[in-house]
Amino acid sequence: MIKLLQLFPAELSASGDSGNIQTVAYRLRARGFDVSVLDYTGEGSLPNDVHGVFLGNGPWSAAKIVLENLKRQSQVLNEYVARQVPIFAVGAGAEILGVEVTDATGETHKGLGILPLSALREVDRRVGYMKIVSEGVDFVGFGDFASMWKLDDASYALGEAVVGDRSSETFVEGVCTGSLVATRMVGPALPLNPVFADRIVLLVLAHAGLSSELSRLETDIYPENARRVILKHLDTHFATIAL
Repeated sequence: MIKLLQLFPAELSASGDSGNIQTVAYRLRARGFDVSVLDYTGEGSLPNDVHGVFLGNGPWSAAKIVLENLKRQSQVLNEYVARQVPIFAVGAGAEILGVEVTDATGETHKGLGILPLSALREVDRRVGYMKIVSEGVDFVGFGDFASMWKLDDASYALGEAVVGDRSSETFVEGVCTGSLVATRMVGPALPLNPVFADRIVLLVLAHAGLSSELSRLETDIYPENARRVILKHLDTHFATIAL
């Protein structure tokens, strides 16, 4: 049985990010694997025997509460990292896994130190359609830039990206190092990007000691129209949204 774990689904799924774990579970089941999806809501201890961990996006007020709870679970989280359990994190969920977060008031909060990034949250955020080019493949979705991310090393980046009315400007986006993957692409990201989703599937299978030839699924045709619309309107301007 493959076990997937979603951390704080109520607090950290503001942009439908529970769709990421649901997509990975679906794609595993479609290949014949038994999958259990678990939620951790802050009660008790984190389970030890999981094959993939997912965190979503949310307001900083919620993420700060989650951070304090997960600091009490740091031993288990560090064991996940030591055992190379795949972790896929989005937005604020990724930021609390980083080295530190400086909030919009200028206060700096120590993160969990799992991801090699520091975040600077801004008073206003930019949002827009987004494209990430990673290993020659285009991933598309919706970018939510409530913060600036600074990586310890640029080689840890997931890829290069463009977003909204800055579609002529390319910037480094996300984190991809070992079994750790993080991005500011929301929407959620994985249902729109079968190739991206299967990267996470392969990480989960590898950790579970399993392997599979991941051929295209029949349902992969469904995101194609949405992807085309996003790419067509990539330079659409969206208003700034205050935190």
